[in-house]
Amino acid sequence: MSRQSEAVEIFIKIRPKDIAYFNFTIDAYEGISSVRTMDGKEGLI
Repeated sequence: MSRQSEAVEIFIKIRPKDIAYFNFTIDAYEGISSVRTMDGKEGLI
């Protein structure tokens, strides 16, 4: 039986100074998600 996973893109706008904290928090839950900064000045991840 094959297992399929579905990718979902979610865009979030936060304070730019909180991007690193958010990224480290998500990384702590290994395999749950990956975070990419789209626009660091605007806080868009």
